[in-house]
Formats: sequence, structure tokens, C-alpha cells
Amino acid sequence: MTPEDLKSIAYDYETIHCVDVYKADCVPTMREAMKYWNITIQYWLAAYVYKKFPYKKYRTMVTMLVSSLWHGVYAGYYFCIGTVPFGLLWEDVWAKLLLEGKTGTVLKLSSLIMLFFKMQLFSYQATAFVLLEIRKIIHYYNCVYHCIPILYTAMYFLGKYILKQKKLKQKTTGKVE
Repeated sequence: MTPEDLKSIAYDYETIHCVDVYKADCVPTMREAMKYWNITIQYWLAAYVYKKFPYKKYRTMVTMLVSSLWHGVYAGYYFCIGTVPFGLLWEDVWAKLLLEGKTGTVLKLSSLIMLFFKMQLFSYQATAFVLLEIRKIIHYYNCVYHCIPILYTAMYFLGKYILKQKKLKQKTTGKVE
């Protein structure tokens, strides 16, 4: 684009709209929430890193690494943003269990449960983002006994087990729940 082309473009608030706080905090999943936080940066990361990275298996991890680099060199950014792919693994399993195929009141309750766990993980991640220095981060995580990663790891494997049992049940009965 030439400078003359840029002069003819009409800019408005949406051009620089960066955060939709309500949606970022109130949607039930981390995957959805990321779309409403740092919107312009998320767009750039999706368009130029995620979609162009040749190995699908590693796209999310590489995108989060680039996001960490964009934020700066403090360890807190890597602790915070680096845990996103692991949170998404947990979330994908539990979204299948709690949200898929649900409607009405059950969907609302399931969404609240997902929202609660998403916000617990966000809080754990935000602590690293705020503390920045590795010594302070490790001290804090030790004080809370690394409860969030331990809980989410246990819940991930429990969720995988439940999904496996559901598939086995569907195979034997031929019914889809």
C-alpha cells in the first residue's frame, strides 16, 4: 500500500480495539477467551504464525512461544504463556465431556464449571506474568504446592479415561449418548 492508499482508509475504534474484557472473562473456555484478549496481536499471531507454521502438531506451541517473545524476556511471560498449550489439552477433553451435545440448563451449568476452572488456570498463569522473575514465581508456586498443574494433570487423565469408557460403551451398545 502506498501512503496515498492509506489516506483514503477510514479508521475507527475497531481498528485499535484490543480487549473485550467481558467476553475474555465470561466465555467458558480458554480457547474462546484468547480471541478477545490482545485482539490485534491474536489476529497477527493467527494469520502469520499459527496458520503458516508447517507442522500442525506444533502450531499452538510455536504460536505461544512467539507470543512470549513478543511480550519480552522475563521468565514470567514464558511461565504464563507457555502453559497455554497444556491448558488447552485439558480444556479440549473437558469441553467434550461437559459442553458437547448439551443444551439448556445442563449447558449453562457445564459452562459455569468450565468457566470456574478456566479462571483458576488464568489466575495461576497471571501470577507468573505479574511476578516476572523466576525466583519469585517458583517461590509462589511452591507456597501453593503447584496445586493447579497437579489438579489439571489429574483431571486431564481422568477425563481421557472417561472419554475412553464412553467410546467403549458406544461400541458395545451401538448408542451415542
